[in-house]
Amino acid sequence: MRIDRDLKRRWEEALAQIKASKREGAGAFDDLWETIGLIVEHEPPLYLAGGFSSAKQFYKEHVGETERTAKRLIRVAKHASPNEEARYGVSKLDAALGYIEAASGGEARRRVPVDFARLRISVPRDGQPARVSLDEASVEEIRAATRALRGKQRGAGEARGAGEPPATAALRRALRDAGAPEVKVQVARDKVSLSGIPLAALAKTLRALAATKLPQ
Repeated sequence: MRIDRDLKRRWEEALAQIKASKREGAGAFDDLWETIGLIVEHEPPLYLAGGFSSAKQFYKEHVGETERTAKRLIRVAKHASPNEEARYGVSKLDAALGYIEAASGGEARRRVPVDFARLRISVPRDGQPARVSLDEASVEEIRAATRALRGKQRGAGEARGAGEPPATAALRRALRDAGAPEVKVQVARDKVSLSGIPLAALAKTLRALAATKLPQ
């Protein structure tokens, strides 16, 4: 694709900010990872102006983290404040955001206010279910609670999808695998209806639909 001057300028500014944040150290966590998030989430991605064809290549060259770890750190920087990062730690905040996403049924695509102090996690205590604060819950307890929520949702989804048309199931599965599970799809009378498509997920939604092989 053609790289215009504006994209190149934004890339160079973002890259300079990353270098400055790295020099500042841990105190610049938010600035560092919010800038990295801007680079990969910009449309088109700013890393294209740096000669990278994928986010994975960009992470390897300029970030020094795997794609999975980088996405988690971007998410924490996007939704948590520096004070919350100091209070709870990045690992616990990452686990808490995974729990919140599982409870709400999908990934938060934009910055949303999260009151971590009021968050309550469902965990076992003395053999009984209890709702505890983020301070009281361990990272592993939060992750176990997240797995339990997702297991319930998968079971409910399988029950709902048992009687749906094969084409609907195929499209729904393709959207989920593409990272756009919040998009609603319905097939009726050989017509496909889509709704609830986040603007940020439009491109991946279209790619997923185009690549889907529908059952005969």
